[in-house]
Amino acid sequence: MSRAIRWAILVVAFSGMSSAGLGQEACGEWRQIRACDGIIGYARANPRSPVNEAKATGVVDAPVAVLEAVVRDIPAETQWMFMCSKAYKIDSPDLAASADSYYSYFRQGLPWPVSDRFAIMKHELSLDRASGTLTLRGKGIQNAAVPAQERGGMRLPLVEVSCIMKPIAENKTEVTYQILADVGGSLPTPVLQMLTKSLAVDTIKNVRRMVRKEPYRSARGVVTTHLTADARQ
Repeated sequence: MSRAIRWAILVVAFSGMSSAGLGQEACGEWRQIRACDGIIGYARANPRSPVNEAKATGVVDAPVAVLEAVVRDIPAETQWMFMCSKAYKIDSPDLAASADSYYSYFRQGLPWPVSDRFAIMKHELSLDRASGTLTLRGKGIQNAAVPAQERGGMRLPLVEVSCIMKPIAENKTEVTYQILADVGGSLPTPVLQMLTKSLAVDTIKNVRRMVRKEPYRSARGVVTTHLTADARQ
C-alpha cells in the first residue's frame, strides 16, 4: 500500500478528532522515537503546536562545505526536505536579503483529501569560526506576500527549522535537524504524530544521498561569512 493511500485512510479514520485545547505547559522532555542507520530521532511536546516537535541527529560522510552547498540550493529541497513538492528563492524589494539571509517559497505536497501546505521562509546561515559549526535557521514569515503565480494550499501558521552542521572528523559532519510546525486546518493530530517519527530522521537520510551528488560533493570551502556570535545579538 502506498504512503499516499495510507495517509488518506488515516485522515478519514481520525476525521472526527480535534487538536483543540492546547495546554500552556512548558516543552516536554525529548524522548527517543526512532533509530535508523545510525540516525536517532526524538520528539517532545511543545505548547506552541498540537504536533510534537521533532529532532534527529546523525553523521553525514561529507565536510561542512558540501552540506552548505546542499542547503543553499533551494530548488533542491524537493529532493531532501520532507514531502517538499516545490521550492524556490524569492527576490523581492519587500524582503531585505543578503548572501547569508534570504527568502524562499516552500510547498509541501500532501495526498488527497488533504490540502497542500506552504510557507514563505526566511533562511539565516551563521558560522562558528572556532569550531567550524555551520547553523541554518529557517522561519515561516506570516506577513510576507505570496508569489502571484501560486494558487491554492494552506499557509502553515507556524514553522521553525534549525540544522546544525558540526565537523567531527575529516569528511564527517554531525547533523542535528530540528523542526517545530503547526500545519493548521483540521488535519487530525494523531496522524501528524505518526509522521513525526519519519520527518527529521528521513531528512538526514536524504541529505546523506545528496552529498554524493554533483555539484555538491565538489564544494571545497564554506562561503558563509555571518558569524554565529553576530547572529545571537
